[in-house]
Amino acid sequence: MIKIFDNLISSKLQLEIHKEVLSLKYYSEKDFPNDEISVGFSSDIDKNGFIYRCFSNIFLNIPEIQNKYLHRLYVNKFLPKEIPVFHVDYNTEDSYTVLYYSSDKKFNLNQFGETQFYLSEVDEVKGILAKPGRIVIFNSNILHRATSFKDYDRYTIAFKFK
Repeated sequence: MIKIFDNLISSKLQLEIHKEVLSLKYYSEKDFPNDEISVGFSSDIDKNGFIYRCFSNIFLNIPEIQNKYLHRLYVNKFLPKEIPVFHVDYNTEDSYTVLYYSSDKKFNLNQFGETQFYLSEVDEVKGILAKPGRIVIFNSNILHRATSFKDYDRYTIAFKFK
């Protein structure tokens, strides 16, 4: 299951969230503990802070995450032209990942930056465009990866529910 939500957050609030995202301190990230090279950066977010409060009412209207525990909340940052790898977040059917694409730039298709999902049942990769303000929810056991933007940093807030 992959669901996309657009226009749930005002342009003004999107810019406030992005300002907060830019103010965070980031550390190197590895999708797999044994990876020799890190790809991207991440920053943990306070579950009681401004960013979570911006989304709490929206989450009340997403049935898949009702009665789920927010296990991890953080921002992924990828530099231009980085190449992240495919991974799953959790190997359980009833866990969900919610992504929010944060940017102060106007969407440009030629910048790339989509989240790619490997759909094993049809042996295809599906890309979801990283439009600013877009929210995507999916089963955490779907193989997926980010792709970086061509010319600027890519920020995605990740909410992981179990």
